[in-house]
Amino acid sequence: MVRILMTIGVVSLVGVQSFGEGRIGGTTRGDRDTPEAQAPICFGFNGAANAPESSLVVNYNTQGAFPLRVLMGELDPNVVFVEGTPGAQYDVRLIGCGRTQAYKQRLASGTLDDTGRSQILLSPGDVTAGEVFMLQAAVADASMPSGYRMSGATQVSVVNSMSANIHLIMPQGSFADARGPVMDAGTNSVTMGNVVFQITPITEFANFDTLADLAPGDWIVIAGQFNGAGGFDAEEIGREDTEPLVRMESRVQSVGPAGLAILGTSVYVNSATTYFDEATGAWTDFAAVEPGMAVQVLIETEAEFPAVTQVKLNIPTEPEDEPEPEDEDENEDPPPPFCS
Repeated sequence: MVRILMTIGVVSLVGVQSFGEGRIGGTTRGDRDTPEAQAPICFGFNGAANAPESSLVVNYNTQGAFPLRVLMGELDPNVVFVEGTPGAQYDVRLIGCGRTQAYKQRLASGTLDDTGRSQILLSPGDVTAGEVFMLQAAVADASMPSGYRMSGATQVSVVNSMSANIHLIMPQGSFADARGPVMDAGTNSVTMGNVVFQITPITEFANFDTLADLAPGDWIVIAGQFNGAGGFDAEEIGREDTEPLVRMESRVQSVGPAGLAILGTSVYVNSATTYFDEATGAWTDFAAVEPGMAVQVLIETEAEFPAVTQVKLNIPTEPEDEPEPEDEDENEDPPPPFCS
């Protein structure tokens, strides 16, 4: 059941009862099928498409025919964006997809900010695996006879996680590189997002002298590796100019329905994510991403939802030992989402 939403902006929320009877059959952590394509289309929604005056986007999915079909994860953060005329009032309407009827309810209401945007954050646990529902926004628009304009509709199928629990253990010395903002710098470690790199006697610094010179928000590039304890050692840290995207480079530890585990964290893909295979020099798709593959992922820097903008597959690496399979544990949760 949808329970509680964390929000940014002027938003009020309305309680939502349990809904939806059709479960997503056969979907487990790491299952790469697309249950959103298997679920029947909900009825009871307006057949509009997104427009500048009224737009609703779920987990950065923007491409496809309306109603869009997307995934949310029970164990993942999820995000809904509403856009339209700055200062306009809006409602987000939820249509629960039951077998015989649709449950129409107002999920959230508020006022778009001065950029014409509002962001609604859903924390892990706010939706339940197996739910299927439709989201659609009504945004005030004086040019419409009704006084509001409907956004395009998005049908959501909820899986356990868009990512997956870790399937591969990286060998000691496997590369673990990153570029992004400092979250914290301690005496013996530096944290980028929620990835902690340990300082060793051979760690080299560039463009600064000691960790005390680093402040939260400073942009750094780290050449690192997996250590024997399953964490990360920094071989070299350099302070750099700020960039718009975080960069992570390592081997894929697992692949889920709409996300992957890398550097012990989960990141999520969407309809706007692009994929380029360095080995073939060709554009490809999410189906080509495999556990153990050396990849580079680019992530929105300041977003609270780790949306991947691009994945480069089969990036060049030095020879190293092969990763080992992790013991299967169906009760194990996926790694935490990357947080920048």
